[in-house]
Amino acid sequence: MERAVLFVDGRYTLQVREQVDTSLFAIEHLVETPPDRWIEENLTSGDRLGYDPWLHTVERRRNASARPAPRPARRLVAVEPDLIDAIWTDRPAPPLGAVTLHDLRFAGEAAAHKLARIRAEIGKLRADALVVSDPHAVAWTFNIRGADVAHTPLPLAFAIVPQRGPARALCRRPQALERRAQPPRSARRCARAGRFRAGDLAALGQGKQDRAARPGDRRRRAGAPHHQPRRQGGARR
Repeated sequence: MERAVLFVDGRYTLQVREQVDTSLFAIEHLVETPPDRWIEENLTSGDRLGYDPWLHTVERRRNASARPAPRPARRLVAVEPDLIDAIWTDRPAPPLGAVTLHDLRFAGEAAAHKLARIRAEIGKLRADALVVSDPHAVAWTFNIRGADVAHTPLPLAFAIVPQRGPARALCRRPQALERRAQPPRSARRCARAGRFRAGDLAALGQGKQDRAARPGDRRRRAGAPHHQPRRQGGARR
């Protein structure tokens, strides 16, 4: 409530002091004083630490909660909607670039074959579905490309790949996929992301299904012109 801190790695220690108001933010080195250490040294007993649950993996939250601390336990509190979103009134509109099919000549493997291999791995994990939150992995899986990110041909999308049933790529707008020839069903299944994805995850939970996800995957914050839409990508770096 009384102070703010910004963590940067060694690439930005000079730049950050030119671009950030240091009368408002203390600057800490991300490696020398990582956030977990800063929290241990600065938060006291009974403090509640809010965090955006769309930006942190379950594994990271679990590890943070389990860390031995010199003081009595502090509570981690998931905050949604994000407090920065609540006051960011001049936020740029999210990108809505076209999504195109990546020709098999360049992809090297049909999306159906990739999905079959993914489902085999899902079976080994004894899971019911795979949630894909990295746009790179979505583009690879469905053999699609996009124009949402400057200098990188990515569609900002999520995907849910069940062990049985159709896989779905969830992108910003259904009409984004250009109707080239007759796109495969796996590429055509495009629905609005954001609230739709949250509903899909809730449905998996209600069905008592085990969801697999890459441990390192995390949500990126929404919003800048060349970044991901709400609940997918971000302008805060």
